[in-house]
Amino acid sequence: MNYSRTYSHQADNRVILHRFCARLLMLATTLVLGTGCEGFYGNKASMKDLPAGGTASSGPVILQAGDMVKISFSGAPEYTGTQKVASDGNLSLPIIGQFHASGKTVGKLQSELSDKYESELQNNEVVVTLESAGTSVIVTGGVRTPGKIPLDRPTTLLDVIFMAGGFNEFATRSKVRVIRLSGGEYVTHTYDLTGAMHGKATEPVFVKGGDLIAVDERTW
Repeated sequence: MNYSRTYSHQADNRVILHRFCARLLMLATTLVLGTGCEGFYGNKASMKDLPAGGTASSGPVILQAGDMVKISFSGAPEYTGTQKVASDGNLSLPIIGQFHASGKTVGKLQSELSDKYESELQNNEVVVTLESAGTSVIVTGGVRTPGKIPLDRPTTLLDVIFMAGGFNEFATRSKVRVIRLSGGEYVTHTYDLTGAMHGKATEPVFVKGGDLIAVDERTW
């Protein structure tokens, strides 16, 4: 018997097996990472509002009282400045005075101001930038860092949970309550985020400024 040839053949088989296992491990890692990302962010293709209202979609942010905006004038940089949208929804602007901003997107406000300054400035280009949002939600219960979370963009319930440090070890992920003041009374909706946390396709639920979010905790 030719032992050297038999040994060489066995060594070749071990190399092939080793390479196969390495490729299988790489494939498994890729699948796990992909599933993990999907589970973290949810299904981005579809959007779902809170039954009581909320941000309609992941589109432009709607300005509200308390938002801090920067108004830049290309043709008159001395007028450029940052200010807060007043409680009545207005901004106090050079030359034109009070101008209503609340309820408008940044793009719409920018377009309206450019039109408004067309007869006032030779270069009427106006750029509006949202510096910070004046709205927020409060998160309590089974999260690692409960407290106030500012909203400066369309934000989902799962986003808010992770911004609050994620679920703690006592959290009941199937009982996440969103409490919203609507029509002069508090309305509560309960959501189950278990599926989203395990990588299942889940329609995002959007929160709204002023919402109170309470994550139930186990008592044992």
